[in-house]
Amino acid sequence: MPEETPVETPSVETPVETPHVETPTPETPTTPFAGFYGENGLNREALEKLPESAKPIRSMLEKYPNEEALYGGIKNLQYLASQKSLQKLPPDADDIQKHQHAQMVKEYFGVPDQPDGYGVTKPEEIPDEIWDAESTNELLGILHQHNASPELVKALAEHQVNGIKAQLESVPEQEKARIDSINQELQGAFGNELPKVAETALKGLRALGVEVPESGNIAEMTISYIDIVKAGQRMTELISEDVVSRGAGRDASGMTAGSYRDQALAIKTDPSNPFYSDFASEEPSRQKRAQAEFNRLMNLASTTK
Repeated sequence: MPEETPVETPSVETPVETPHVETPTPETPTTPFAGFYGENGLNREALEKLPESAKPIRSMLEKYPNEEALYGGIKNLQYLASQKSLQKLPPDADDIQKHQHAQMVKEYFGVPDQPDGYGVTKPEEIPDEIWDAESTNELLGILHQHNASPELVKALAEHQVNGIKAQLESVPEQEKARIDSINQELQGAFGNELPKVAETALKGLRALGVEVPESGNIAEMTISYIDIVKAGQRMTELISEDVVSRGAGRDASGMTAGSYRDQALAIKTDPSNPFYSDFASEEPSRQKRAQAEFNRLMNLASTTK
């Protein structure tokens, strides 16, 4: 009999099952004092296991019936501690206590490390010549030294800036009041002659190198000490040395050479002088009397040194 050829049975692979691994659920973190409180309040057994060194903790735990009350108490203690840190130190406080106290105060008020940390700068609308940067920095240093809060410094800076702005806004009004006051004073002194007097005065001031207002209103002038000195120098140059130096000496009666000379010239030029009418008279005797007085005064002027 012929041999039978064996029929191969196809192999079927059995799938391998992957074992199921459960991801552990993260545990809820416990609080530091969870073991000392339970459903019935304080856990005395756990409390008794605390070492002697933890006696202050045990005393604190006994004050509160549950953990929630404990954390509320701790929060209150933190607040009270911050308030106590603001109290004045006793006179016998040492350097370490003073340093710690200063640091707590700085932290409480938010004091910056340096005065420039306050952020106070000159506002753009304030002119540089008005803003006193040096004094402002000195004041910031003093405030920083005394632990001023940023809020206080900001309020003071705003007050300073508002004051400067108010002054700048009032300048035109103040200037107008100043000019009106000067005009009133000049009007009272010169009356209707003021325009003519002012024109002559301005002409003389220009000759002395003093800047005068284009409007011609002498009340609008602003003159400095430098202008006065320069005007004096220019006046000395314009006036002859003889006129400037005359009258420096005085005689026994206190009169100067210039005074005698002025009196002599008044005989010829001043109608109110008692010898003026004699000098202008056609009578020889009266002319002679006026001329004698004129000569006498001129002689005194020449001999007074």
